[in-house]
Amino acid sequence: MLGRIDEPVVLTAQFAQPTKQYNARNPIRKGFQGCNGSCTAAVPAAGFSVNCSVPIGTPVDYNPIISNDTKGSIGPDTQPIFTTNLTWSSGYSHSLAESHSPEQVILTVGYPNTTNCSGTFYTTTCTLTEAVVEHQISLIHETISLNSPTTNLTVVAIDNSTSDVVGGYDAGQNVTLGGFSLAGNDLFGANTSQSFVGAAGLYQLNDLDTFASQYVVNFEFVENCQYTWKNPTDDILSALNEIKFRTAISAANISTFSIISMPQGSLSFPTNISIPALQTSAQNLYASHFEFLWGALAVMALGIASVLPTFNG
Repeated sequence: MLGRIDEPVVLTAQFAQPTKQYNARNPIRKGFQGCNGSCTAAVPAAGFSVNCSVPIGTPVDYNPIISNDTKGSIGPDTQPIFTTNLTWSSGYSHSLAESHSPEQVILTVGYPNTTNCSGTFYTTTCTLTEAVVEHQISLIHETISLNSPTTNLTVVAIDNSTSDVVGGYDAGQNVTLGGFSLAGNDLFGANTSQSFVGAAGLYQLNDLDTFASQYVVNFEFVENCQYTWKNPTDDILSALNEIKFRTAISAANISTFSIISMPQGSLSFPTNISIPALQTSAQNLYASHFEFLWGALAVMALGIASVLPTFNG
């Protein structure tokens, strides 16, 4: 839902529920039936068409600056060290009143790769557009899990409709993708920076939250800032596609969700239809080994032959 500043400010109740379920890692247990074991299937459902730029590298140096005055070493200005941000694009241009395009979510990720406190800071930008994609799922009885990776899924159709707010913005108006940028920043947003504390002679990370901490390769930054960060882009994209899938299941609000077919380029399709799936189940198989049977019969015959003389007389 939009606020006075033309930005998403609150999640609707319908979207907040699947987002909460994702955050709590609740299993998906509704929407499918007909699997009597373990099944795998490709399910066309709501997701994102993703277009990511090639990482752009810029030189970065976190080494302290040695000055000639009595202050000695001083640190460089506070510099970004790990950043992730999601923004919502409405597709409506104030300057070009008749310029409209589909809503989008823009993911921007920045992280360094350094040696001896200097190296390259990489920035990647991904554009996410609403689409129908093929989610690869595993279904055990009624519990669904999404198979990894869910980053670049096969796109069935892309939403080419114009923005929900064509013609202007109204406070309190609902939009389709605004909640993903809002919830995405709460879950995956990071703005970690690094600075050198001259008095203590130590490096300091600012605003290091739980999400950013998962992507530090090592923590040897206190005295020598020798560390590297992993790229979180794939993890974030997979999470957003899962939330989108959960939202689709929740929005269906029916006892069974299956798919027959859909027109190419269309985002609307029947809800109560069938999906082809591969079902596997464990079965007990028995094989006869007659060589052991003949050996056992031979031993039995020998035993009988040895006992029979005792019955004579």
